[in-house]
Amino acid sequence: MSPARREDLAQALGNAAGEPGKVQPLKRGRHKLSAEAVRASQRERMMAAAIELVAENGYEKTNVRQIVSRARVSFSAFSQAFDDKAGCFLSACERSADELLTEMYRAAGATSWIEAVRTGTVAYLQWWEEHPSFARAYFLGMPLAGSEISERGRNYDGYRTMFAALGMRARQEQPELPPLREIVPSAIVHAVANVVRDQVRDNQPLLPLCDSVIYLVVKLLADEATAHAAIKG
Repeated sequence: MSPARREDLAQALGNAAGEPGKVQPLKRGRHKLSAEAVRASQRERMMAAAIELVAENGYEKTNVRQIVSRARVSFSAFSQAFDDKAGCFLSACERSADELLTEMYRAAGATSWIEAVRTGTVAYLQWWEEHPSFARAYFLGMPLAGSEISERGRNYDGYRTMFAALGMRARQEQPELPPLREIVPSAIVHAVANVVRDQVRDNQPLLPLCDSVIYLVVKLLADEATAHAAIKG
């Protein structure tokens, strides 16, 4: 891709950027964006619209007509970008989930495994707080969309891999710990997701959960004594 094309795409994505679920159309009037950049902007706006509408109304009550209207694009632009409502919604979920997972993996490189859990927990909870529309769509809207959509949209493999690696690192730093049971990474993922879901459902802030989540994760990866020490800092 040429530098000019990259600049066009960056401008288009910048115009559509922000929290998933906040539709920001291109400025009206003439512009110098290429067709590729316009399509990229339209795609971003449609994904943002899908998240926003699912957060507001639920998955079943959201349709393509609403997405097109909210994103201010044509039906033909939608059909060129996505096969159906599910494809649009799942693309938005996958993109945002990848962004969050990247933040989590970055945190996992901290100086110790305990610090990695602390840093990652803050990053995780803060990310959801900064993306309230996506939080409602993901935790509340997606489960009501049916098992197929929910399973496709909630791919926890990356998180399980991350917690398994933290468990191994914990045993390198604390050789006295017993072997990590295979079920633990999956149990952590689902436990933390359920805690966050309940807070989102009740419109409660997430960052106050930090100590509780850190304690839970460290206890399951190590033991109670290490968990108590982790939240005392």
